[in-house]
Order: sequence, then C-alpha cells, then structure tokens
Amino acid sequence: MNHYYFSECKANEKASDIAIHLYTIPLSNPHEKYSYAHSIAYELRKLNSYITVTAHGQYIASFEEICHWRDHRYIQHEYRPIQCSLPMERTILERLLKKELENRCKSSYKMDNDLFRLANGQSMHVGEISVHPAIYISFSVEENGDIFVGFDYQHRFEYRKTLQDVINNDPSILKEGMEVVDPFNRRAYYYTFVGMADYTAGQKSPFLQQSVIDYYLSILQN
Repeated sequence: MNHYYFSECKANEKASDIAIHLYTIPLSNPHEKYSYAHSIAYELRKLNSYITVTAHGQYIASFEEICHWRDHRYIQHEYRPIQCSLPMERTILERLLKKELENRCKSSYKMDNDLFRLANGQSMHVGEISVHPAIYISFSVEENGDIFVGFDYQHRFEYRKTLQDVINNDPSILKEGMEVVDPFNRRAYYYTFVGMADYTAGQKSPFLQQSVIDYYLSILQN
C-alpha cells in the first residue's frame, strides 16, 4: 500500500502582526522588473550576512533594517505590515517567511531546490541512485491576513557516480558516447561524453571562441 503525507497548519500570528522593512527599488529598464531586485537582493545577502533578505517585483524586504547597500539605492523605505489586499505584498511576505526558516535551519538541514533534507540524514541506495527523504514547506498568506504553512513529504533522487567521480577514480572507462552525470547537479540530465579537452579552462575554446572562464563571466555580467 502506498502512503502520501501532506498537511497544513494555520499560524497563530496574522500578517497584520508582522512588520517588515520594505524597500522599493528604482528600475532603469522596465523589462528588468522581475529580475533586477533579485540580483540586488543576492548582493545584499552577502553584504548583510546576518539578516534575511528576499525580493519580488520591485520590492526588497527584510525583517531587519538593511544597513549595507554599497552602490545600490532605493527610492522608498517603509517599516510596516503588508497590505494583504495586494498580491505582490502577500508574495513578498511568503518568500520572506520561507527564507527566514531556511536560514534558521541551515545547521540541521540541507536546502535542496526548496526541499529540506537532514544534513546528516540516512539515504537509501538503489543501484546507482541515492534516495533522500525530504520535506517541502510552503507559506501562504491569505487576503484576510491568515498565514498557512504546508508540509509535503517527498523524496529526492540523486545519481551516486558523476563524471568527476569517474575522472578521479577510473578515467580509463570513459569512452565517446558514454552517458555521464553533471557533478554539480546530480538530478538534472544525462550528458553524452565526447572527450577530454586538450586546453585548460583559461585557454581559448574552439567551440566558444573564448575561454570557458570568460564565457561564464560574461553570463554573470549580463
């Protein structure tokens, strides 16, 4: 018999009980309204590592005042509860609550694409697949201010051997056309192995017409 577990509970606090710091970011390009604040929030997390920072739309939010901004600026700063009638503000509080929970659980749990996994949890092995129990947690803020927390028990699957593992342990088995797994994303896709490049990451690639390092630096800058 298969079992599926999902539960939801209502928080004691309402959204009107929670004041947050809400910053409105100026946009020089209207096409960046869904990404610009996120890139700033990413930098602010590094500059203010002790607080939780998140973004949505043109907003950046935190439970504590953000003191270090470097060259970034904001056009408005408010400290207040959200307006629950506005979907944009409900979403920013949902994201802020979840990010705060993630930050508080870092010592005991490993964050894995929105899933909470025990940092030292036991996994099952089925062939070349590792099976990790995990919990998906979501926050939902209603128009009346009610806050619901949802819990969904899931499993995360990972390939045990990656391309890097094979290169390190037994490179002789690598053949052209062999299916391999990305060492940085064990769940994503199989890749087809072509061969070992005769140039380093800092040298020009005949496929990219630039070095691999320069290629990824250009992506980060755009």
